[in-house]
Amino acid sequence: MEKMKKTEKSRWSFAGLYMRYGMFLILIVLAIAASIISPAFLSVINITNIIKYISIVAIVAFGETLILILGEIDLSLGSVMALAGCVCCRLIVSTGSLVTGLLGGILIGVLCGAVNGAVISIFHIPSFIITLATMKIARGAVLLFTNAVPVSGMGEAFGFIGQGYIFGRVPMTVIVMAAVFIITWIILNRHRFGRHIYACGGNKQAARASGIKTGKTVTITYIIMGVLSAVAGIVLMSYMNSGQPAGADGYEMDAITAAIVGGTSFTGGIGTIQGTFVGCLIVGILDNVMNLMSVSSYWQQIVRGIIIALAVIMDVVSKSAIKGKE
Repeated sequence: MEKMKKTEKSRWSFAGLYMRYGMFLILIVLAIAASIISPAFLSVINITNIIKYISIVAIVAFGETLILILGEIDLSLGSVMALAGCVCCRLIVSTGSLVTGLLGGILIGVLCGAVNGAVISIFHIPSFIITLATMKIARGAVLLFTNAVPVSGMGEAFGFIGQGYIFGRVPMTVIVMAAVFIITWIILNRHRFGRHIYACGGNKQAARASGIKTGKTVTITYIIMGVLSAVAGIVLMSYMNSGQPAGADGYEMDAITAAIVGGTSFTGGIGTIQGTFVGCLIVGILDNVMNLMSVSSYWQQIVRGIIIALAVIMDVVSKSAIKGKE
């Protein structure tokens, strides 16, 4: 009983409140500061551009959130995006079928995710190592597949996925992002599999002892990540109207940054989809303001690095403070 009281008290401590609501406060303060710094920030065109800008990153960030909550990491998603996107483009050009291209791209994502998950769960290789290897393999594969030459000629139907608008106002990229948000939120909050992900991330041994098939959970989660990487890659190639073998470079770091800034813990067991979306908004607004202020891209990289460091430090400090109070 006493332990329950301490746990409840820790939830309402500064550290507990920060872990649950800190990113929302940061978003509000950042938006206010951005509107003061640049009057153009609050324009409808600029806000729409921000949402479009973050939508593709958000798709893979939602998947990366599942992986991080699981207590793992995926560094291969950028390369898988490029491989799946280019395979999709090449299939559309060679067969003339949009459906065939989309299914082919998704299949690539499934295969890459299944390989990552199976190797990690069967051989107990650290996810950092195997996904780093997959990142290199997938990037080399897409360069070989395309001979490092962009794929073009997919047609208007394919271009609509990344460039089209619904009702003339809502970008298709935002529609896809919203769909992925809803699906991943349901997985984490309304499905037993989501509870398994949290359990495995909190303590794999305890999860295994409670009857959860941890290996299966890891593999399925990585397959989901692979599918979302493929979806994001297809949307990105459609947005560029070209299958770019060098595309999506660095997207893995953007996804991890958004998830961490949004409150997902590097050590597993903690994180939310809505928090990751807020993290995407925070990073997107920062990038947008720096662009409006004509800040050098070199400085933008430095700022992003500082953001990651601060987010991880706050995560560690907050968790340590809560454990100290329990």
